[in-house]
Amino acid sequence: MEQHKPSVRVFLVSSQISCLFALMYVKDQALNDCKDVVIIDEGKQKRLMADAMLELLQLHSWYNILDFSKTREEKQVQLEGQWKRLTRKYRNKKWVRPFYRFALNMFKDRQSLRQKKALLQQLNLPAYTAPTEIFLLTETALNKALHLVFPQAGINYIEHGLSDYMHLQRGELAGNFYCLFHEEFELQLKKKSNINKLHVLPIYRQEIFYELVSQQLKKLGYSKQLEELIPEGKTAHLLLLQNFEHHGVDPAIHVDFLNKVLNYTGANDEEILLIKLHPLQLPGVVRQLETFLKEKKVSYKILQEEYFQFTGVETLFYLWRKRITKVFTIYSSGVFYLSKLYPESHIEYFYMKDLIRGYMHGFAPDVRLWLNTSLEQMDSVFAANCRNL
Repeated sequence: MEQHKPSVRVFLVSSQISCLFALMYVKDQALNDCKDVVIIDEGKQKRLMADAMLELLQLHSWYNILDFSKTREEKQVQLEGQWKRLTRKYRNKKWVRPFYRFALNMFKDRQSLRQKKALLQQLNLPAYTAPTEIFLLTETALNKALHLVFPQAGINYIEHGLSDYMHLQRGELAGNFYCLFHEEFELQLKKKSNINKLHVLPIYRQEIFYELVSQQLKKLGYSKQLEELIPEGKTAHLLLLQNFEHHGVDPAIHVDFLNKVLNYTGANDEEILLIKLHPLQLPGVVRQLETFLKEKKVSYKILQEEYFQFTGVETLFYLWRKRITKVFTIYSSGVFYLSKLYPESHIEYFYMKDLIRGYMHGFAPDVRLWLNTSLEQMDSVFAANCRNL
């Protein structure tokens, strides 16, 4: 009699939002006699960020959890290096592109073989298992290695950022894509008749998501501090910052952002601004914001504590969702995610396309190209519940 082969599902994650989406999927699509494995992608992570992901993943009984991330000390916040900026600037030049791609492909091939060996050593799967599905992310380090380890497995992609939609709309990848903006993206793909290899499917289940983030907050143990940030009788506006200065963009963009917010909302004693920094925000930007806000004499709180920097806003917002009335950003994906995860009727969500266009010259050419492409896609796919300010 042929031995029964239990199935295997392998999930690749690289951020807290991708962890939440993977957890949502395994909770919603639970299978008996299935070995679920999760792998944190190979890439640089701050130690506290990697620890937060590992802690979040404990909300499911995985067969195995592998951490391939390369952690660094928390104080290592750096601007892009000169070599990386030069690479960004010239790699798409006509006379550089073929050589760059040849060298990059050679590097990736060697890297994939090294990763395959490490995966086979660490997966610890019984020989009789039958790997059936892998859940990848687009443009992540371990994708090719997982293809090599599981060549016969079914291919799925789980959303982990807005860039997924730009990569997948090209029509080069086949499989299932589980995402948050599935209806909007499917409509966009239907307009591109040459794309028929991708099946777009929903990932979001509100009851499961709320249960996961409430469990995460309970494990973290600082719910009381979060709730007390908004004084009794007051409401709040949440501002999501990005680390544009990391790309060489003038930090004045953040002050212009605050000005636009205050011009729209006005100064109100019954409201407080909660300002969530990017995990890689430079200290000089924080001092600049504090000086500006003190001059304006507005009530604010810059969320600098460790747990704010290394807990996703998608989780933090669960405790604030009844007391926040507006969320602002220049471009952060957080505002689009929050607008879908928390579609409360009393909350308005805003982004600022014109502001980022005014600073576009500060970005490297390939980043400008990416931004322009994503800005075009923004209104049609991501911003159904948001407004451009």
